[in-house]
Amino acid sequence: MPMTTMNTHGTSPGKTQEQTVAQKGQELLSYKGAKGIGFLSPHKWSQSLLDRMMSHEDFRVASLRFTDVAPTLRNDGDFMEHLTAYYSQIGGLDKFLGGGVPGGKLLGKVIAPIVRKNIKGMAHTFIAGETIDDGINTFKKLHDDGLACSIDLLGEAVISKKEADDFTAAYYKAIEKIATATKTWPDAKYPEADRIGTIARANVSVKLTALYEHVDPAAHKHSVEVLTERLSGLMAAAKEHGAYIHIDTEQWEYVPITLEVFTNVLMDERFRDYPHVGIVCQAYLRESEQFLDALIKLAEERGTPFSIRLVKGAYWDYEQAHAEQQGWPCPVFDQKEQTDINYEKLLRILMGAFPKVRPLIGSHNARSLAVAISLQQEFGLEQADVEFQVLNGMAPNFRDCLRDMGYRVRQYCPVGEFIPGMSYLVRRLLETTANQSFVAQKAKGEIDTETLLKAPVVPEVVSSKEAPHFINEPLVDFSEQPNRLKAREAIEALQPKLPVTATPKVNGKTTKTKGGYEHPCPWQASQITTKVEFATAKDADEAVKVAKDALADWAKLGFEKRADILDKAASICQERWSELFAMQVFEAGKDWASADADIAEAIDFLRFYAQEARVLEERFQPVSVWGEKNTLIYEPKGVATVIAPWNFPFAISTGMTAASLVAGNPVIYKPAEQTSAIGQQMYDILIEAGVPKEVLHFLPGDGAEVGARLVAHPDVAMITFTGSKEVGLKIVAQTGKLEQGQDHLKKCVIEMGGKNATIVDSDADLDEAVPGTVFAAFGFQGQKCSATSRVIVVGSAYDAFVKRLAEVVEGLRVGGAHDPMFDANAVIDKEACDKIRGYIKQGMKDGKLLAQAPASDELLNSGCFVPPTVFTDIKDSSPVVQDEIFGPVLTVHKAKTIEEAVEMALDCDYRLTGAVFSRNPATIEYVQKAFKVGNLYVNRGSTGALVGRQPFGGGALSGTGTKAGGRDYLLHFVEPRVVTENTMRRGFAPKD
Repeated sequence: MPMTTMNTHGTSPGKTQEQTVAQKGQELLSYKGAKGIGFLSPHKWSQSLLDRMMSHEDFRVASLRFTDVAPTLRNDGDFMEHLTAYYSQIGGLDKFLGGGVPGGKLLGKVIAPIVRKNIKGMAHTFIAGETIDDGINTFKKLHDDGLACSIDLLGEAVISKKEADDFTAAYYKAIEKIATATKTWPDAKYPEADRIGTIARANVSVKLTALYEHVDPAAHKHSVEVLTERLSGLMAAAKEHGAYIHIDTEQWEYVPITLEVFTNVLMDERFRDYPHVGIVCQAYLRESEQFLDALIKLAEERGTPFSIRLVKGAYWDYEQAHAEQQGWPCPVFDQKEQTDINYEKLLRILMGAFPKVRPLIGSHNARSLAVAISLQQEFGLEQADVEFQVLNGMAPNFRDCLRDMGYRVRQYCPVGEFIPGMSYLVRRLLETTANQSFVAQKAKGEIDTETLLKAPVVPEVVSSKEAPHFINEPLVDFSEQPNRLKAREAIEALQPKLPVTATPKVNGKTTKTKGGYEHPCPWQASQITTKVEFATAKDADEAVKVAKDALADWAKLGFEKRADILDKAASICQERWSELFAMQVFEAGKDWASADADIAEAIDFLRFYAQEARVLEERFQPVSVWGEKNTLIYEPKGVATVIAPWNFPFAISTGMTAASLVAGNPVIYKPAEQTSAIGQQMYDILIEAGVPKEVLHFLPGDGAEVGARLVAHPDVAMITFTGSKEVGLKIVAQTGKLEQGQDHLKKCVIEMGGKNATIVDSDADLDEAVPGTVFAAFGFQGQKCSATSRVIVVGSAYDAFVKRLAEVVEGLRVGGAHDPMFDANAVIDKEACDKIRGYIKQGMKDGKLLAQAPASDELLNSGCFVPPTVFTDIKDSSPVVQDEIFGPVLTVHKAKTIEEAVEMALDCDYRLTGAVFSRNPATIEYVQKAFKVGNLYVNRGSTGALVGRQPFGGGALSGTGTKAGGRDYLLHFVEPRVVTENTMRRGFAPKD
């Protein structure tokens, strides 16, 4: 569905409705019957902390981050170290403690237990208990006090089969225990029936992502099938026990899956007549009206009502940031007022849909609640026909006021252990303390009642006049059905055309070849993908001659016109996405996301280098003074050779070639043998975009013959290479020799790989560290120079990390790259496969096998499959630890301190990438200085550099230290000259 716009001023309600809103809103705001202190009802220390969070943004940020990590800090020393680190930058520890208390180590044993207890107390403000029995006890107290309840089991999306199975079992247990317990309770003081029928007392909220560890928007069909089966099981249990199940709607990327699963289950004949089920509609979504309409239409078709909880939404920060990072249209409104207006619009639709659906109103905003009451009256609904819902610990005044008005009010009560509950607590604190939050505004008492109850109006936004920064090509959003269909059609369209033939092109003409190579599809050995006709050393000589003759005219064209050609090539890449995507899947064996990312990165390189070329000379002009004009001129270096790898066959090929071309250098391009067809696609696109055939030549062939000849050729001015350390060092050695007839020093831009380490600190968030490490190690089967091959775990985190890592790896699914349901695919060819399997055999001797993804013999024999494998307790001297394997093999190591971990990480020949997961500001500051690699990532995996955002490249034996995708990269492809002119004539010089 396309994004929609809305009337930013909403539908103006009539005077009578506004009067009702004002009256009911005043009743809510003036109600004094709630127990507890303050508007939020936490104890005094928590209220003081919340007040300061609402008053000072820097204090709010520090408090949110410290609250998140606090439960994992197992001793008082760690606790005080983190507490001091978080608040040292905003005025010291006394800011957190309330003033006047020093934070010295001597007081650590006194302060730490007190603060820990207070944080736990604050958590209990929002979390109803640690077990289902705790939740039932809370439920019983609420029931006796005239309030209904919904129990929610805390936890974010699961990452392993065990976690999913545990969560699913917990839901079954919750349904049975809550239903059994509530049947013994006395009659409720709140309405337990509406005009449709009875309302189930036992009420459990369910997150679909907690039921299955492999929920993936790209694998939509598979995800829907599995979740439909698992939710059906819970529905059967709920029906057996007479309980209600409510489906929480989570992040936008899961909304299409959620809606389809919900539809499948509710239209199942077993459950079609069961009314005790519901779902959430989030008003902050731009497409929320279509979502609500779809639900109402489902209810009409079903013939049995279900409930719809209307909320504003809890993931606004995530959705905004995620959309900006991906370059996607933001699925949520930009301003709070837009959401408030939309909420009132959806309230009208929802109330008007009764009795097709049951309206559940989730809000802590007095105006929103008052509007709901006015609409209930306008549509002639009885009080029992509407249910209000509040979060545990939030707005008890409103809750009790609504109860006393005669409404059924249900308190949403999360239940779970302290550490898993932190993410929920942080979300509540984030929502509560946001400057625009109604709760915060009311708690501060800075806004009068009349203003709080006014109809929302979207304020004007002054547009920024700053020039836009470089914007990366958006990745394809495979949660959208048209994009999934396009990908499948592309794969299906290419397969009958295989194999394709890659042939050398010199001066635009196909040359006679000598021998060749047949490349099978990595994940389907029986399918030949490419037939490569090899160029010869003679072809290389001819290409260099033609390129050298074309140098002068290509240089005269200038940066601007050459940049225009790159921009046109980028547009052609966008148009040919389907062909490029399918070839990546078949020839390189790339999964959907990796194939798309390779194309997007190539487009980024083309546009970024075009942008940078246009301002290159302007940016680096030297200083001129009165009477002296200094001019810096950048000229091409000469004929350039580009030798590309197979792992990023389109992106890296395009990046190295585009940089050479836009700088004015003619290019002889040699692709990797395994991905020559993809290289040919790049060649064709650049020629079509306007690169003269004399300037760009395509020479697929044997590296030992064609590559070696190009490197040694006396008329080649520079070599740009990405590949193995062995070949890279040979190139560097060769270019240091002055060949007969050579009148210049050759420039080398070399990137050779890495043996990259991820450090997991003792306080790391394992919900992020485990999947982050797994993706960095096994994404594209570890065939990235940036991939993590070693993970070093600090201190007490080791056992928990290793346990969860093993569970995740053992649940990875291995299969063909054409199907997005698989987590790992095949490696590039049989040579690589045999090599990696050899390292795994060596690892069995030198260490202990921790985990390996399951793969049948049939699968292993059908292609070049190597299952992801993890070793522990392995000798430091083992080749598995020392060598760049370039495959899905990971070793795990222990370190006592972060200093030792960094020392271990740097104990190798490479300095390419590294990653650190830590929640200690002092640790993060330390590793930024000490962990000296080309690209260091903090609290994310070691792969995935983006053009313009993370310029990529390393030092030591990882390469020559150049930064692809960086603003200084083009400087390596030009020859600088400076011209100095004396502008003084007869005592006069122009001031300019």
